[in-house]
Amino acid sequence: MPEWLTTDYSGRERIQGGIVDIGVFEGVVLSPELFSPANDAGFEADQNSVVLEWGWSGTQPDGVESYTLEYRINEDDPVSVEDPGSFSYTLTGLNPNSVVQWRVAGVDASGNQSWSQTFYFWISRGHPLYVTPNGTGNGSSWNDAMNLQSALDEARRGDAIWVAAGTYYPTNTSERYSRFKLKEQVKLFGGFAGGESTLAERNWSLNETILSGNIGDKESKTDNSELVVEAIGTSANPLTEETVLDGFIIEDGYGNQTSGIFMEDASIIVRNVWIRDNYSSTAGGAVRSSYGSNPKFGNVLFTNNISMDNGGRFIYPELPNFIIVHGLGIMHDGRGLLLWEMLPLLIQFPGIIIRVLIVMISPIR
Repeated sequence: MPEWLTTDYSGRERIQGGIVDIGVFEGVVLSPELFSPANDAGFEADQNSVVLEWGWSGTQPDGVESYTLEYRINEDDPVSVEDPGSFSYTLTGLNPNSVVQWRVAGVDASGNQSWSQTFYFWISRGHPLYVTPNGTGNGSSWNDAMNLQSALDEARRGDAIWVAAGTYYPTNTSERYSRFKLKEQVKLFGGFAGGESTLAERNWSLNETILSGNIGDKESKTDNSELVVEAIGTSANPLTEETVLDGFIIEDGYGNQTSGIFMEDASIIVRNVWIRDNYSSTAGGAVRSSYGSNPKFGNVLFTNNISMDNGGRFIYPELPNFIIVHGLGIMHDGRGLLLWEMLPLLIQFPGIIIRVLIVMISPIR
């Protein structure tokens, strides 16, 4: 064996115990496993300390001499803790509305570090974000309400956004690409009068809360937003049922491919929603649920959604649990509701009597 192959990059003997792994560093320490809190765990607002725990599924490797913990709170600079303890560390001084990322490295005698994957956990805000049509505050109360786009930008996992009656536009400019973008584990509730202290006090049928794409000339639709609501995740980080849209009217989208709600990698809950008066030249005037999505619709009304191809369209390559409870599809200049590559339609909602009327289900083509 050539002399230069007998040591690794750091000068350590490459043959150890008769074994060579041909890595850049021979015998480098393995990465520890993070045990607690679980990735993406949530805590209540009064949780000001969290115990971080890590270790090994088996015995600790011989080469591990110590550990280094690194954590970051929100957008602050990362903090490193050298030799934090054998397998746990108590992180204190946590505040509401915090997101913490953390990881641990095993350290060998030469100081080489091998990092674990990064986990996240979050501390809830402790109150909803309050929204009114003309809100300019920080969203901490109805008296200090903010606007809806600011609330969506501000919202973190675990947040609820309470939206008072009125009409909301995705932009105050003429930018037709603007839309309301949903986030994972953020629940959006409309139907408030303003002043409620519990969710049960709202009356979403009386207090109409409208998400409108009519951003331009109010007498013309061709300059409206191309899409009103967007729910897009990724295959690695999809939007789940912890993302909720509840108590809204979605109207006046005008575009080429889906103008009401578009979903991709998004298995969200849409509930107590009226989707109306949206136009798309193709691919769904009302809703399009694309790949990786299993949305659940409860108490959703579809009316006057126009498409030269399909009035309301749901696309998925397999057979997802697409659910409509008390749903109504009304055909107008296209198809009221098209289920394409999704049949059969599964209707299930435990403990609830389901009554469904769909004017037209187009066959698989």
